[in-house]
Amino acid sequence: MTKRIRRVAPIGLVAAILVLGAPATSGAAVHAGPPLTTPERHWVGGLTPFFKKLVVSLRVVATSLGSPDRVTRIVQGDSKERAKLDVALRGLENCSHVLSTAGTPPTGRLRPIRTGLNGACGHYASAARLIASGLDHQRPGDFTTANTQMRAGNRLLSSAERKMEALPH
Repeated sequence: MTKRIRRVAPIGLVAAILVLGAPATSGAAVHAGPPLTTPERHWVGGLTPFFKKLVVSLRVVATSLGSPDRVTRIVQGDSKERAKLDVALRGLENCSHVLSTAGTPPTGRLRPIRTGLNGACGHYASAARLIASGLDHQRPGDFTTANTQMRAGNRLLSSAERKMEALPH
């Protein structure tokens, strides 16, 4: 069972997470509509801490589960490796809380961005719980489901990023 976890964990999770490292592929973003108001610019700027924390957590998870050697160390009880992973998983579980610090979007045109980010956070939190469960209870199926949740979160995050890029300056 432990061998199967070492094989299954890195495969999909890292591929799904590393997609975030690539720039959004919106091409030439079309900026339509009136420029952002001061409250809108303030709200969008307030997302910076959210994105920084989210990216750090996703990168640590990708690094921790990105090689069979690291997965083996975690499964065999390497407390330092597991502690780093656990901090990152808690970061993903708290994604919605960190997002809430940005507050409610001041206008309707920003609400779809917030909705997408909320959805991404839900998927990332679910993936984090499944990864922890898969490691704690040696259930390879949890990694498969976590991979599905990560991919769904990545899609929503990418969509929100494209919407942000399309905002007028």
